[in-house]
Amino acid sequence: MTQSIKKLSDTLQVAVFNDYDYRMLSDDARISIEFMKVFDRFDKDFRPLYEELAYKVVIADKAIDVGLTEKRLV
Repeated sequence: MTQSIKKLSDTLQVAVFNDYDYRMLSDDARISIEFMKVFDRFDKDFRPLYEELAYKVVIADKAIDVGLTEKRLV
């Protein structure tokens, strides 16, 4: 694991790194992490998918500190 992943709480790691409820940003279609790892990015049919973004909504039913900070620039 990378250092930033190690900083996540166990609850947040489970929520983010399981392979369900990921969606494509453009059309909200379901996609799995496994499929994103194995499709052929050089195949012309998959090129739009390679350039696409995926997201996942994590329900925040309790406070989770993800270790991020903000700085105000004046």
